Amino acid sequence: MKKRLFITLLVAVLMPFIMQAQSNSTYGNFQSVSSCGSYTWAVTGQTYTSSQVVTYTSHDTVYTLALTINPEYHTASIVTPVSACSLSWVDTLGQSSTLTQSGIYYGMRTTTAGCDSMVAVNFTKATSAQRTLDTTVCGKFYWHYGNNKIDTLISSTTISNRHELVNGCDSILSLHLTMNQPQQINTDTVVTACEKVYFVFSNGFPGRSIVLTSDSILNSENYLTEGSTNWKKFHGRTLERCYDSIRTAHIVVNNNSYVVKTIKACDGYTFSGTYYTYKYNYDVDPITNDSTLLSIDTTSHSYEQEYTTSKTDDTIKVGYNVVQCDSSVILNITIHQSPIVTIAGDLSVSPNSSATVYAVCNESNVSYKWNNDPTKTSDSLELGVLNSNTDVSVEATNKTTQCSSSNYVTVLVNAGIETPETAEIRLYPNPTTSKLNVECVDNISNLTIYNAVGQHVMNANNLNAKSVIDLNYLSNGTYTMRIQLNNGKVCVRNFVVTK
Repeated sequence: MKKRLFITLLVAVLMPFIMQAQSNSTYGNFQSVSSCGSYTWAVTGQTYTSSQVVTYTSHDTVYTLALTINPEYHTASIVTPVSACSLSWVDTLGQSSTLTQSGIYYGMRTTTAGCDSMVAVNFTKATSAQRTLDTTVCGKFYWHYGNNKIDTLISSTTISNRHELVNGCDSILSLHLTMNQPQQINTDTVVTACEKVYFVFSNGFPGRSIVLTSDSILNSENYLTEGSTNWKKFHGRTLERCYDSIRTAHIVVNNNSYVVKTIKACDGYTFSGTYYTYKYNYDVDPITNDSTLLSIDTTSHSYEQEYTTSKTDDTIKVGYNVVQCDSSVILNITIHQSPIVTIAGDLSVSPNSSATVYAVCNESNVSYKWNNDPTKTSDSLELGVLNSNTDVSVEATNKTTQCSSSNYVTVLVNAGIETPETAEIRLYPNPTTSKLNVECVDNISNLTIYNAVGQHVMNANNLNAKSVIDLNYLSNGTYTMRIQLNNGKVCVRNFVVTK
């Protein structure tokens, strides 16, 4: 390649001179030649042994020779080692033969440039093998020999004169096989779980874990291919362990138990309870394997769920059933709101005056029950002639949901109450924003505050003659204070809260 590049460059350099010579001559003659070893140019009669560009002028004619000389080898520079039973060979005379004896052999080959080249090979005659395989196996043996041939053997045997190729030579292979028959060992496993079982025969067992939701019997043979590595592993088919183990799993899937409860409640409902779990501690005799119960550890578990609105299919675990699976309650809760009732009417009267009160409810489908007259079921009640303060309460019950609520007031009778002009108490400031000062001529035995509809909003006993009452919790409005002094006098005063 380098010589051809040299010739090309040389032609490029000499071309202007050649062209000039041609321009001064009648015509030119150009010749490109590739030869092996040497070349004799007929124009000059000279022999050349290297690549070059030669010019020659004769009788106004310029002759140009672009010559490439390729090497011709007459001795082998590389000896190739070959080991085989025989080798096809072409010698230096072109004669074909098969080599069967060890030695160095020479031959002629043609190069890519078309030149003769001598090569040599160091041939080593390989000998055929005679091999005997002596082995002991368990249960079954797969014998691989020859050209991908396989024999399946299940008993002890001796086999001779099997042919195979070793280093390309026909060789003789013999087998002496000792077959140990495996013992049958079956292992059964019982697995019990609740609702669902994730099962695998053992760590490293081939295949995915199995998810079961019903009772089943599994056999390990369903998950192994006979003769595979895993099959041998789990059947113990090795020299150290020669047994045939078929693993069987009995899966028992127990069910959780559920009880459905439908509950109707008013305003809210709390579902709560306690269940217990037990751990039994035994002492096992290492010789007789007898066990003695030492103790029982008891653990309590509490559950509680509050409901303020209706809810369906709410599952709560409340313990375990006889097969030790979860025991749960499915609650269907319906929450009804109780009616809201207040009392209005004659809530403050003079002595010897009659009074009538009536119930005000936010629902219409209700019945009423008055404490003063249990037979009265309407929304009003006549109290008759009153000479002292009278407590009145009413219960309103929804006729459909049976939810009820009650309220009470005190009807005030102004007997023995001093007028403001002759009062022995003072209230200030009035109106007030938060605190009210009370000053009396004697200590206070009882102080009660009522709102505008006669409901108790505060009650206090045994106060000093001068006390400060905190009214921050009261909303804006007009209130009535009833004070009874230690001397027996009763005073009633109104005050206003403005914030």
